[in-house]
Amino acid sequence: MPGNASGDPQPPIVSVVMPVYNVERYVEEAVRSILGQSLRDLELIVIDDGSTDATPAILDEVAHGDQRMRVVRQGRAGAIAGFNRGAAAARGHYLAWLGGDDVACPNRLAVQVAFLDAHPDVAAVGGSVIVIDATGQTVGSLRYPTASDAIEKMLVSANPIAAPAALIRKAAFEAVGRCRSPFVGAEDYDLWLRLSERYTLANISDTVVYYRVHDNQVSSRSFEQVALSTNAALLSARARRSGVPDPFDGGGLITRSRLLAAGLEETAIDERIAQLTAVRATVLTVSGRAQQALVLLDSVSASRSMDSLSREVRAMLAISRARALWALGDKRGSVRQGVLGLRTDSAYTARAAYRGLMDGIGRQQQGNVL
Repeated sequence: MPGNASGDPQPPIVSVVMPVYNVERYVEEAVRSILGQSLRDLELIVIDDGSTDATPAILDEVAHGDQRMRVVRQGRAGAIAGFNRGAAAARGHYLAWLGGDDVACPNRLAVQVAFLDAHPDVAAVGGSVIVIDATGQTVGSLRYPTASDAIEKMLVSANPIAAPAALIRKAAFEAVGRCRSPFVGAEDYDLWLRLSERYTLANISDTVVYYRVHDNQVSSRSFEQVALSTNAALLSARARRSGVPDPFDGGGLITRSRLLAAGLEETAIDERIAQLTAVRATVLTVSGRAQQALVLLDSVSASRSMDSLSREVRAMLAISRARALWALGDKRGSVRQGVLGLRTDSAYTARAAYRGLMDGIGRQQQGNVL
């Protein structure tokens, strides 16, 4: 790494922070996708969050061959603590986010750095994502809005930037107080909301990351926590914009009781959980785990009153179940669920059918991307 007149190394343009935990099957590919970037002026800080498998040995072996990589080990503290620790140690002007089971496209950092260099008002930029399964097979794609007004519109109800695809100005990240530990599973959404109050957010249309879905990612318990944290992030944003104290600024795990105490109705919590469940079940289905998708959908249907949900979310659940049943060979059951979705919310069902068709065409064209 080049030095300056005093002999100290020049800081890199980008610091990539990668919190990892027991990802021995994927971590070498994730690391090499960063070290092999077309933009060479970078550092990679891997935070090993107490891994108990072969992950530490793999990291040591790869780091030995490239001085741009540092491995920091900590006791089990979670991904939020890991990312904040890596960001605190980062020397780069920009911070990139990548999971230890994901893969960065070769030109990802080059195109995102060029974008932020050309748009000094933008604090964070994301991009399009290709979803892959455990073996690297393409199972779908995620496209995010690129127009600023569309990003602002999406931000009031959903995450407009994929965290593994994000490049962030470090100064802006520090200015808003980094990621907040209570928002488990929605720490990125909470961050975008806080950044949006001071800066502009953006996405580029380029595909920048292969996001991997696999069995060890999300349990049903932690999945519900994502929904609770997402609701809390929105409540926090509304409080700040109304000039009242943020109800979740003091730390502590976000629970259903805390959301109710902050004024959120029980039906709104169930609505969010059901919505995220439908999305997750669809991802499970397209990645070859339709039976798991049905189990997840059944758990939501059994524990909540469907009548309390909006028409759109009930249609989402029906279409997600239809996809799972079709994948399992139950064509008759799939058609029944499709008709139910159509009767519940025809507009949503039509959009879902179109997206499914486009994703199917994309998979046929792309094949195995790795």
